[in-house]
Amino acid sequence: MHFQAFFGTFTQLSAEKTLLPSLTSVLPELAPSLGLTSQALYERARALIRLELLPSAEGRGRRSGAQAEPAHIALLIIAVMATDNLSEIDGRVRRLAQAKIIGKQRASRCPITDATNFHDALTALLSDKVSVSRDTDTLIEISVSRFEPKAWIEYFAWPGLKEPVHTEFGETDQRRFDVLSVSSELPHGAFLAIKEIASRARESKL
Repeated sequence: MHFQAFFGTFTQLSAEKTLLPSLTSVLPELAPSLGLTSQALYERARALIRLELLPSAEGRGRRSGAQAEPAHIALLIIAVMATDNLSEIDGRVRRLAQAKIIGKQRASRCPITDATNFHDALTALLSDKVSVSRDTDTLIEISVSRFEPKAWIEYFAWPGLKEPVHTEFGETDQRRFDVLSVSSELPHGAFLAIKEIASRARESKL
C-alpha cells in the first residue's frame, strides 16, 4: 500500500501539490544529526521506496518522488532509529510508524501534537504546527526501541504544562524484561537541527 494512503492524519500534507526540494537534496544536511553519511541515508530512503513507504520518482523532474516534507523526513528518521542494519528495514518500520499511544494515555492523543501514532506525532513536531526554537527552555527527546515497535517522546518545560510529559507509542503496554534492551535516542539539539532543515525546505518551495 502506498505511503501517502497508509498514514492518516498527515496524508493531506503529503498530497499537497507544493513543490518542495527533493528528500535526496537535503540528505547531506540531515546526515550529521543522524550520525550517518548522506550515502547511507540515501540507501535507507531507497529501502523505504522499495517497501512503498516513500513515493518513487515519476518522470525525471528533480522534484519528483519523495520530498523534503515533514512526513517523509519523519519516516526516514524512524528507519534510522529503528535499526543500524540496512537489511533490517522491513515491516518493523511500518509497525513503529503506525504504533499507537499506549500506557496511561491509551486511546487518547498526544497532548502536544494531537497525534494518535508515532509517525504523525513526529511529523507534527517537524512541521510548523508545533513551535519549538532554540530560544526557549523547552526540550524534546525522542527514543526508539531496537527490538520491539515502541517509541517514546519526552517533553520538558513545555509552555502551559506544569510537569514533563511522557508519551509512549507501541502495540502493547507489556514490555519484555528477559532480553537485552537497546534503544536509540534523538536528543533535543539533533531534533532542532532537523526541524530547521525541514523549515528551510518549506520556505524554499516554488
